[in-house]
Amino acid sequence: MPVGRATAKVGRRVQQGGIAVTREFVEYEPRFLDALVPLWREAFEFGVGIKDPNPLAEQRESFVARVLPSNRVTLALQDGRLAGFVASSAESVAQLHVRVDLHGQGIGSSLLEHAKTHSSGSLW
Repeated sequence: MPVGRATAKVGRRVQQGGIAVTREFVEYEPRFLDALVPLWREAFEFGVGIKDPNPLAEQRESFVARVLPSNRVTLALQDGRLAGFVASSAESVAQLHVRVDLHGQGIGSSLLEHAKTHSSGSLW
């Protein structure tokens, strides 16, 4: 999939702690890369419980060189701010990460459902 391909936004208003917020899914755009890489690192470290010793620049290069070329990357935005992302192909999910302070709000589940709808039917 070409980087930055435009597709329709999928958005909705949801209640979060009694406050209405807007969540939408958009296809990856390079302007989000500077926010995406630290989010990826923080969510990964939180999930596995260790600090990644590699420089963020290497993770950024890996995203651009390895993740983007072979996956459809969908971003979850909450009130216009990056909340999480899923990198998936028709057959699998390569990456799924949500901002740590937003865990437990259904963002990851929604991203997974979004990936399933764009899969070849092998994600379930």
